[in-house]
Amino acid sequence: MRKLIYLPFICIYLHSETVFAETMEFYTYGGFDAMRDAFQRIALIFSDNQFITLIGVMAILGIFSGVIFLYIRGQIGGQVNLNTVFIPILIGAVVYLGLTVPKGTLIVTDPVKNRFQEVGDIPVGIVLVSGILNTVERIIVDVVDTASAYPYEKEAGGLAFDLIYRATSEHFDVQNFLLTKSIGRYFIDCSPLALSNPDSGLSEQSLKRDVTDWMAELEKMALYHDYTVYYDSDNARGVTTTCNSAWSSIKPILNNSSTFTELQNSLCSKVGFD
Repeated sequence: MRKLIYLPFICIYLHSETVFAETMEFYTYGGFDAMRDAFQRIALIFSDNQFITLIGVMAILGIFSGVIFLYIRGQIGGQVNLNTVFIPILIGAVVYLGLTVPKGTLIVTDPVKNRFQEVGDIPVGIVLVSGILNTVERIIVDVVDTASAYPYEKEAGGLAFDLIYRATSEHFDVQNFLLTKSIGRYFIDCSPLALSNPDSGLSEQSLKRDVTDWMAELEKMALYHDYTVYYDSDNARGVTTTCNSAWSSIKPILNNSSTFTELQNSLCSKVGFD
């Protein structure tokens, strides 16, 4: 009957390569970099030769300690039972050989930021525990998200609020420096006369408090009888022109979505998007 005790552990060992050595997914919500790095470090730890040496030393110490224990117990007249020492050693060996030596792969996936990466050489025991527990977490998230106005899968970590905060509190600029310089000069040179002209429709109230469309406000400064300096690749040192003419050159560039591609990428990278 006692031999049956060994059967489950022997089966684990014999079938570990085929049953446990598998690839599983691990979903994280906004914590892609942290989880990927954590599993990569786990893989490095368990692949280190010094770790294998440490396990061997601990096994030898365990066997030696068990033998000493049995010897002392026998000397004092106690019952000597080899199973009290060798069964734990066998269980430890089977767990190590069956769940630590075989390696598996975790696919770390972040649906919030649409990122994923495979991390290999992780002990199958860690792959299994991480994958199963994460599956339970995903089921709970899916159930709760069914009735949520702000699904965790899309809003984890306050992503939308973080984007708004960074866009309004940090400095971002377009890649075209001459465009920025032209707009700055246009505003400085053309806004005073437009503000003093009631027919322009421009006011300090609209600029500082009520503005909802900056393009419309800037267009109100495009007067024919005032001058500014416009800069572009052909006129890096600037060319004097009317405010109306400068705006005619600036407006198409601002209406071109590619003008803001680098700015958009910079903002997205701040919150973890590639």
